[in-house]
Amino acid sequence: MKRLKYIVLSLCCLTVMICSCIEEFNAQLPEGDSNLLVVDGNIISDSTCVFTLTRSFSLNEEGIPEDYNQINADVCVKGSDGSVYTGTSMGNGKYSVKIGTLNPQQTYHVEIVWEGSTYTSIPQQPLATEGLSLKFTQPDSNGPVHILLSTESPANNEAAYYTWNYIEDWEVRTNFRTNAEFNPKDSSIIEYDYFPYAKGWVHRQSKDILINTTANYNNNQLKDKTLYSIGNQDLRISHLYSTFVVQRKMTKGEYEYYECKKRFTNDMGGLFTPQPSELPTNLRCNDNRKRVIGYVGVNMNVSIQQLYIPTTEVNYVQAFRCEETEEKELLGKLSQLGIKNTTDLYNYGYRVSYYLYLGPMSPPMITWAEYRCVDCRALGADPNARPDFWPDF
Repeated sequence: MKRLKYIVLSLCCLTVMICSCIEEFNAQLPEGDSNLLVVDGNIISDSTCVFTLTRSFSLNEEGIPEDYNQINADVCVKGSDGSVYTGTSMGNGKYSVKIGTLNPQQTYHVEIVWEGSTYTSIPQQPLATEGLSLKFTQPDSNGPVHILLSTESPANNEAAYYTWNYIEDWEVRTNFRTNAEFNPKDSSIIEYDYFPYAKGWVHRQSKDILINTTANYNNNQLKDKTLYSIGNQDLRISHLYSTFVVQRKMTKGEYEYYECKKRFTNDMGGLFTPQPSELPTNLRCNDNRKRVIGYVGVNMNVSIQQLYIPTTEVNYVQAFRCEETEEKELLGKLSQLGIKNTTDLYNYGYRVSYYLYLGPMSPPMITWAEYRCVDCRALGADPNARPDFWPDF
C-alpha cells in the first residue's frame, strides 16, 4: 500500500541576491521513501552560495512537521584541484558556502554528510553564462506589458539551456497626498509637515520556474522572447517598475530536471505526473539504498540585467476610482449604513484626504477618501522601503 507524501523543495539560489523559495510537492511515494534528502543550490564562482537541505515527510503527520528543515549536516564544495570551500550553517537547513574563483579547466562538486551517509554531486566543469538584454513592449494599449529577453549566441554555437529568476521593485503613489491622519483612539487629527503615506515601494522575488533552450532557434539564440507579462491594470506599472533578471546557463541534464519539476508543479496529481523520486538528479549517496532529490549546477558566472518601466511609456489603467468627499456630506451619504461619526468612517475604510485648520474662529476643512486612495500601505507598499538604487522620477 502506498501512502501520500509531501516533498518540500527550495527552488532557487541566486548569486548576488541570495534567497530561496519554498514549494510544496504532493506525491505518492513508496513506504521507504520518507525522510528523503532534498538538496537545492548551485556552485557559482566568486559568490556566496546557499544550499538548502530539507526532507520528505508523510501527509499523515499533522501539518508540516517543525523539523522538516532541521537538517544537521556537514556541507562543502570540493574541486579536482584540491580546493575545499566549507559551508556554515545558517539554521533551518540552509548552509552558506563562500566560493572562490573557479578554474574552468577543473571540476567541482558539493559534498553533504548527513546521518552517517555522504551525498555528492557529479563533478562538473563550470559553465560560462552568455549575456542577455531586456526590453518591454505593449502592442495593444489595452493589453499587457511584455518583458522581452534576448540572449547572446553561445561561443561554441551549440544548443544552450537557461534558467531565469527575477527580482521586482515598484513604486506606488496614492491619488491624494495628505499630511493629516485620523487617530481612532481619541478621534483627533494628527498633522505632519510632510506626506507620510503618499508613496511607498514593494519588493518581490519571482517564484516561477522559468527555463528555455535555444535548440530550436536560429544561431542558438533567443530573440525577443516573452519572459513574463504585466497586465495594464497592475499596480506594478502605475508609476515606476524595476526588474533585475538573473540568467544562469545549465547542462541538458539540469534543464531536464527543471522541466520535470515544472511539469510536476503544474500537473500535480495527474495520471502522467512524474513522482518526486523520479526527478532526474546528479546527486548520489554512498549508500545505494538511499536516494536523493536535487540537481547541483556549476557556473563561472550568471548574467544580470536591470530594466525600468516608467508609467509614462506604457498605458496604465487604474482598476479603481478615487473620489474625496467633504466630511459632513460623506456622513450624510453613509448614514443609512449606520455611519454616524468619524470613527465609524475610519472603521468603514475611509481616511482623511485633506485637512486645513485656519484657527478657532472657523471649523476645519476636512475631506475623506477610501483608504487605498490615501495610504500606500493599503496597496501593499512600504513608505520606508525605498531601494538604494531607486532613481528620482
